[in-house]
Amino acid sequence: MGDSHRHSVVVVEDSQDTRESLALLLELNGHHVVTVSDGREALALIRAGHIRPCVILLDLIMPNMDGLAFLRDLQLASPEQARIPVIVVTGHDGFRKEALAGGCTAALLKPAKPAELLQLVENHCPPRAA
Repeated sequence: MGDSHRHSVVVVEDSQDTRESLALLLELNGHHVVTVSDGREALALIRAGHIRPCVILLDLIMPNMDGLAFLRDLQLASPEQARIPVIVVTGHDGFRKEALAGGCTAALLKPAKPAELLQLVENHCPPRAA
């Protein structure tokens, strides 16, 4: 894969509409984005080295592998992978608090404010030069 995949924002979200909206927002602001529909798929791509995220945007309620299970498995991965910042974006405040306790970098409630989301992403992943 090209070098662009070394600094990707990975969006892990089962809702296609939300996934596409987040990807569009990030791409319009200079980020390379990889989207996946569940935690299992994201972990497989990260572990195989197909993507090297600078930050992960993570939904919590998903089929196959939910966000909390993804967080636990990522923490048990290689030290490099365990250090990848994870920003949880969820509609459930109780789960948001659990995610913060589980090691995510930040947690936003849906619908996340675009400016706030972009600022959090750009703390870890500067946009590409135009």
